[in-house]
Amino acid sequence: MTTCPSDQDCGPGNNTVPANTILTAAEKKISTDLLQLMGVKDLPAGMTRAALEQQMEQRHQLTHVAGTEETLVYVYVQTAGTANTALLAPYVWNITNSDPGNSLVVAWVDATNLEKLALLESVRSIRTVSPPSTRSG
Repeated sequence: MTTCPSDQDCGPGNNTVPANTILTAAEKKISTDLLQLMGVKDLPAGMTRAALEQQMEQRHQLTHVAGTEETLVYVYVQTAGTANTALLAPYVWNITNSDPGNSLVVAWVDATNLEKLALLESVRSIRTVSPPSTRSG
């Protein structure tokens, strides 16, 4: 299988895949919405990065640090074994909670550090914290 150059239309059946669908081992640990924010995966048709950021801000999943270029995302970091917050500390902006029994850390992470964090062998997955939803009826 070959990679499809970005200037060509690569349809099914021609044994090519679009270049942005091939993920590294670290990128495979990161949720799709975060990959889209990072520019690794294409956004859905009609969606812009600004619209994605606005949507994530409304859901309290993203914020910008005043006076800096930092874009922080609120994520769950699933680790292998006991969640070692000291190991994650250099890559996160603020750890808000952890559940060592379930190997889970909740933290604000600079979007530019997501892939570095995912490169850690002890990190199994990184996904956006979803706000709780309630249904009334």
